Amino acid sequence: MKGLRSVIGVLAGAFSPDPSKPGKRRVQRCRLVFKILQRALSGVSTVPYSPCRFTLGRETILYPEARMLDECRTPSNFRAICHVILHEDAELRKAAIRFVDEHLLCPELDFPGLIDLLVASLDGPAGKEAFGLLCKIQQIYKEYNAGLDTSKMIGADKEIMAANERVRCSVFLRFLPVPFVRIIVKDQADKTYDIFCAEKHRQPEVIWNKEMRALLLGEIRGHVGEKYLKAIREFAAQKTRSLDSLPRYVEPYGKIVDYPQLSGEMRSGEFYLSNSPREEKGTAENVNQSLLVESLEHTLGEIIASAEKTDFAKLDMVLGSFKLALRGYDFAC
Repeated sequence: MKGLRSVIGVLAGAFSPDPSKPGKRRVQRCRLVFKILQRALSGVSTVPYSPCRFTLGRETILYPEARMLDECRTPSNFRAICHVILHEDAELRKAAIRFVDEHLLCPELDFPGLIDLLVASLDGPAGKEAFGLLCKIQQIYKEYNAGLDTSKMIGADKEIMAANERVRCSVFLRFLPVPFVRIIVKDQADKTYDIFCAEKHRQPEVIWNKEMRALLLGEIRGHVGEKYLKAIREFAAQKTRSLDSLPRYVEPYGKIVDYPQLSGEMRSGEFYLSNSPREEKGTAENVNQSLLVESLEHTLGEIIASAEKTDFAKLDMVLGSFKLALRGYDFAC
């Protein structure tokens, strides 16, 4: 399908060789490519093999939609589409994310590089779209965390992972605190993205703030690196380009992001502890009170049964949380 490859090849040159000059014509051509591809594949889910036409220059090309879809999913074409997610033009980034979301998701795709690119885009104008796509990827891609070293995780995180396969397999596991991941796998993307963007979110189930967000994005963008961006700009500057020689993204982020902001926080299972009630009741309305009490009972039993020196600070925190839970407070952090 040379015609289709030539269309997607336009995306391979999306980045301007000069970062200070975005290259409006390049951006306009790439936006047009996504419109063509969207139009061409608009009926693929309902009529898989219906014919589809689009015009490239003076030539009218006829393709079955299913064959076009398979071609878009080949490694070189998929890479050319996905690398646009890093582009400085917000609408172009959104177009790339939307196209992958609507047409390209399947378990056979090579997702790791795409995941890092999406995480690096989470706070930009296309952040909400990137977050939603990550939520969809984790539903079909179960092998992302295979071989991930979780030995340094604290016991409470390991307990959550042991009890919840969706958390163990989540693409967010290496990027976000485990309690946050647990919320993501059970709640809607829009709701959890609002938490991700919050200046400060402190609830029994999740602690998150702008400092933690900045740490994550700095870590992942440092991993993606200027080296890759420089390589794709140099590629775009070439007069003749082959999709097969488009620079490959680096190895996926291979460890778990550490958040020092949580180092002093005490946990009882999936809950952060506190012995200070809120002034208003019901501020943590989604907290399961019976599960909270059960978790506190378990933690209290561990403290009492410990053969080592009693952790009186944690014991005091647990007893204080018990008091609030039993009085009907949604305890706060």
